[in-house]
Amino acid sequence: MTPDQQDLRLVTAIARHGGMRSAAAALGVHAATAYRRLAALEAAFGQTLFERMDGRLIPTAAGQDIVETAETVDAALAGLSRRLDERHDRLSGDISIATTDTLLPILTAALKPFAEAHPAVTPHIVISNAMADLSRGGAMVAFRPTMGPPEALIGVKVAEFEFAIYAAAETLPRWISPDDSLASIPSARWLADHHDLSDALRINSLWAAGESCAAGLGRALLPDYVARRFPIRRLSPAPTELRSIAWLLYHPDNRRNLRVRRFVQQMAPRLREALLREVD
Repeated sequence: MTPDQQDLRLVTAIARHGGMRSAAAALGVHAATAYRRLAALEAAFGQTLFERMDGRLIPTAAGQDIVETAETVDAALAGLSRRLDERHDRLSGDISIATTDTLLPILTAALKPFAEAHPAVTPHIVISNAMADLSRGGAMVAFRPTMGPPEALIGVKVAEFEFAIYAAAETLPRWISPDDSLASIPSARWLADHHDLSDALRINSLWAAGESCAAGLGRALLPDYVARRFPIRRLSPAPTELRSIAWLLYHPDNRRNLRVRRFVQQMAPRLREALLREVD
C-alpha cells in the first residue's frame, strides 16, 4: 500500500503534537475520525506506527519512516510552488495604463523597477481624464485621483493628497482657472464658488496651470504633489474637503488577468512612495 497525502498529513501531525486529539484539531477533523484513519492505515500496513510512552504517541520505526517521507514530499511541493510562482512572474504582453497629466511624473518614476523586473511586458501610457476608458475596452489599469471611485471598478488606494493656493514670487493679480473641460472636478467647482473668475486665465490642464503659475501669470489652486515641481510658493491651504486620493483602478473583467494583478500588486507601494516623496 502507498500512503496518500491525507495519510502523510495525519502521521506527521500525530508525531508533531504527540497526541491524537491535538493532531486532529490541527487537521480540522474529529478525533474519532483520526483514530479510525490511523487504525485503517496500521491495518493496511500490518504494522504499528505509534507507541504510547509517558502519555505521548511516539512514532515506531515504520511511523518515523512515513514522517520523513512526508517531510520530503512537503519540501518538494514547496519547491514546486516556488518554481510555479517564478514562472508566473515571467509576464509578457502589453499593459495599457491611463493616467492624468499631473500624475504622469509619479507613474513614470515608479514604473522603471516594474519594467526592469518584467522586460517582456510592454507598457502603453494613455493621458486621459475620463473614467469611462476602463469600461469601454480601453486602458487595462487607471492611475487616477478621486474621492469616490466608480462602484463598477476595483480600486487599490495609493495615497491621499491636499490642495492649496500657490503663486510665483512676482505674479499678475488674477486667477488661473480650469476651463469648462475640467469644470466637474471638485477643485474647479470650489474655485468658481468662492472667487471671481471673470478675468481668469482659463486652462484645460492642472499641469499647465502649474506651469502658468510658475511663469507669474496668476494664482492657482493646485494639488501639493504638482506644486512642488515648480518654483512657486504656497499662499494658503484649501479647505479639507478638497483633499483627494490617488487610486489604481481596473475593471472586474481584468481580475483574472495576471499582468493586471501583478502590476497593481507591485506598483501600488511604489506609486505611494513616489507620490508621498513629492509631497513631503
